[in-house]
Amino acid sequence: MKKRIISFLLLCILSAGLVYGYAKADMVPASVDVMFVHDTHSHLNEFATVEDGKTQTLGGFSKIKTLMKDMEKGKFGINNVLVFAKG
Repeated sequence: MKKRIISFLLLCILSAGLVYGYAKADMVPASVDVMFVHDTHSHLNEFATVEDGKTQTLGGFSKIKTLMKDMEKGKFGINNVLVFAKG
């Protein structure tokens, strides 16, 4: 008897999910940009490197801070997440 009740409840939950999914089908999908930063421990300051014959400046917490300020101002839109990983 318990198995039938649990099966019935699961069927109801799954059915409700399908109905909800079809009801939301006309909505415009959203996108989220995830900006991921990790292994910054050895790159606190900017450093220069040569790639494809061109010198580039990489790294540095000042660039990350500028990125964060630009995100706050809405420069990249509203659906952004900045993630700092440990390590």
